[in-house]
Amino acid sequence: MPSAKVSENFDIHIPKELQDELKIRPGQKFNFAAQDGVLFLVPDNGKGIEGLIGIAKGADTSGFRDRP
Repeated sequence: MPSAKVSENFDIHIPKELQDELKIRPGQKFNFAAQDGVLFLVPDNGKGIEGLIGIAKGADTSGFRDRP
């Protein structure tokens, strides 16, 4: 598993193998989230919540109920 060290300026260098594998570009923006002591780094698609519109299009909802 690749690793990185936090600099005195709190910069983190993403290892080259991950840059290539994930096609990370200079200037690309990311969002951060923390849960149970784990830091998640998620690419920012620039669309905010609007980017989720249509994400479940075509999903089978026959097994879901809106009330118990």
